[in-house]
Amino acid sequence: MRVTVHFKKYFGALPWRGYEKSIVDGIISVGQTDIPDDSAIPEEQIFL
Repeated sequence: MRVTVHFKKYFGALPWRGYEKSIVDGIISVGQTDIPDDSAIPEEQIFL
């Protein structure tokens, strides 16, 4: 399954947001892929 998300990058921490630098704020699309579930996804295809 492939999920495309929208995220925001932050440079500082706030108590209600935590210490993460990237926060997902929306899902753009969800769909199937040709990659079997038990195979490793190459790092260049992982979007965080």
